[in-house]
Amino acid sequence: GAAGYAYEALANAASFRGDLAAAGLYARRAAEIAAAAGDVEVELLALVDLACDAAYGGDHAAAARYEAEIVARQAAAGSRTGQAWRDYVRGEIRAERGDPQATQYLADAVRAAEEVDSGFVAGVARHTLLTSAARDGDPVAALPAFGPLLDHWHGFGAVRMQER
Repeated sequence: GAAGYAYEALANAASFRGDLAAAGLYARRAAEIAAAAGDVEVELLALVDLACDAAYGGDHAAAARYEAEIVARQAAAGSRTGQAWRDYVRGEIRAERGDPQATQYLADAVRAAEEVDSGFVAGVARHTLLTSAARDGDPVAALPAFGPLLDHWHGFGAVRMQER
């Protein structure tokens, strides 16, 4: 419902500001509200937030626990967009650890998202693929791919995603 989405949006805003503690509080509240309402989509989004923020904060054990929860919820829901989020989380938390397996999960997320026209998920997965390639490989070689990614976000009107 609307309350779950509102808390999930607050979690994203706090995460973008770098306030991972507040982001966690908001995401947990979003997950609770969504679970009580039977809203698997919002619950998955909140769990994605929790997994990513745990990884960003260096708590890889918590990130792994949230990942397992996402896998279970997605399997129960059977949603293709949920599958894309699941693969994105698997890639994102591995990218934070410098695990080369991240690339495959992120590519899987892009593919699954594009199959069901989930452009937002495809965009965040592409973002991590590109930033990881630039950080861990040759940044000059990765540079040409950023133009299409910026165009993608511009097409969504998501200017803030370009700054992340």
